[in-house]
Amino acid sequence: MEVRTSSLFFLLTFSAILFLTTSSCKKDAGIVETRLAVSKKDCSIPTNYDIVEFSVVNKNLCFAIGKSGNNMKIFKTADGGTSWLELPLPNGVVSQYEMDVQSIVFFDENNGAFTANNEAYRTYDGGQTWTTILTTDYTGNNPIYDFCFVGKNEAGEMILAESNENAWYDNHIVTSLPSSADYTIVHHFPHSGIHPDYCNYSNGRLHYLTRNFNFWDGEIQIYDFNTNDMETWDIIGNIPLDVHHAGGKTAIVTEYGKIYFHNWHSNDWNVSSYNFHDHDYTAIEYVNDFYIAVAQSSISTNYTGVWEEALDDSGNGHSEYFMQVQKIDDKSVYISGKQGLFIQATFK
Repeated sequence: MEVRTSSLFFLLTFSAILFLTTSSCKKDAGIVETRLAVSKKDCSIPTNYDIVEFSVVNKNLCFAIGKSGNNMKIFKTADGGTSWLELPLPNGVVSQYEMDVQSIVFFDENNGAFTANNEAYRTYDGGQTWTTILTTDYTGNNPIYDFCFVGKNEAGEMILAESNENAWYDNHIVTSLPSSADYTIVHHFPHSGIHPDYCNYSNGRLHYLTRNFNFWDGEIQIYDFNTNDMETWDIIGNIPLDVHHAGGKTAIVTEYGKIYFHNWHSNDWNVSSYNFHDHDYTAIEYVNDFYIAVAQSSISTNYTGVWEEALDDSGNGHSEYFMQVQKIDDKSVYISGKQGLFIQATFK
């Protein structure tokens, strides 16, 4: 099935007021005051499914997961969002009770994987067929199948993160070559008492997050692929919803519109004043030398060197609901959202 559409977007740059170049848009998205030297391309998918996760292979090739209630769909574009194809799903995955879409990764047009409801599925033919990923732990006896994340590292390897709820077994971090059916355990570690349900890999570090914890008892676990060290940091306060490590700092975005920074190996989180709103942040990305933090109805960035809110939904006609952001290159990102929203933004 082929689908195509359009929508709108944002962002900001130097203090001079500049015009944006936009394509036609079917969604309600009034242009805010434009201090942005950003061109935007509307690549939205004509679906009522929310685009909750996606994977950028290059500017033209991208795979995305849409979710609606207990149902999910996988979409593919090979022309930068001008047109989209809906891909088949593994048997039994089309609809699952309390569907939890966790991650998707593609390495090229053929090889990719996704995780949903703690199961991992792999394709070698561009999503036409899928197989369940199942391997054994470091003892060679116990199965590993409770995955919460699949991603890729700088070497182009697949990274799989296990997060099982069985206190008798360790969690495992596993790698695999993109077109291989073999898996290598790079690290295993015991349970800490908290069950991670989300991961992020960035710049040599895999971050385990728990997005459902007691206010006084939160933590984040980080595995460093360069040193083979595992660290645990305490987080007291707002629940972290995404994390990114770059430039010697780890940035975490949380509920209630808060952004935190950690200078690695220090004991303290620097609580920023970058809370322009009370919308929950859902994702953060690092592009070249600046961050983009995506909230439900707002986007914040330090593109100009100072943190500012680039877009909000109060008094400017804007009504989009953003969900994910991912880097395309040193000047471009894709941003997804509710009801098929998918936007390409390029910084001048």
